[in-house]
Amino acid sequence: MGEIFKESKSYLSHIQIYIWISLAIFLLSAVAGFYASQYYPQEIQSYLDEAEIFFSSMQSPTLWGTFLMILQNNVEAMLLIVFLGVFVGFFSFAFLIANGFIVGVFAHLFYMQNMLLLFFVGIFPHGIVEIPCMLFSAAIGFRIGKTVIDKIFYKKTSLTAELSEGIKFAVTIIVPALVLAALIETYITPLFIALVQTGPEV
Repeated sequence: MGEIFKESKSYLSHIQIYIWISLAIFLLSAVAGFYASQYYPQEIQSYLDEAEIFFSSMQSPTLWGTFLMILQNNVEAMLLIVFLGVFVGFFSFAFLIANGFIVGVFAHLFYMQNMLLLFFVGIFPHGIVEIPCMLFSAAIGFRIGKTVIDKIFYKKTSLTAELSEGIKFAVTIIVPALVLAALIETYITPLFIALVQTGPEV
């Protein structure tokens, strides 16, 4: 176990610049989503309708079923972003923009209803785990994309080795973290939301 964390720490240093790039793209997209909601309300409403359909598909009659759906969606999405890094990081870029934008849209929606606290408690408990996983996945995709470019023009790098390292990190670190995030989102986050909506019992 100690060796896994040592290798993971080393790999994070290896992709550090791409993590910062991913964070910048995510935050800028969130800001764009926030202001787009203000200036293009009709277009954003259409966007929200589509998002509602997607989120509704994540619901299950049981909490365990909801957990499995959330976990499956997150694992598939983030592993796919890693593999699609071979397309020079394009999908990492699109993935970050889409997720950042929707966060910004919902932030504005809750802000206009004076419910920012509800927004934060609805995203923070699991987001503190899930968002870094998203950034790591995108960063791996960018790194693999950079390796593809180097391979095409310089032919001095090993794409196989880069893919292997990225997949290993995703499987040993990102996937277990996504299990934790899905558990929190299913079982813990709703408790915080209920507490904010109803207030503490006295």
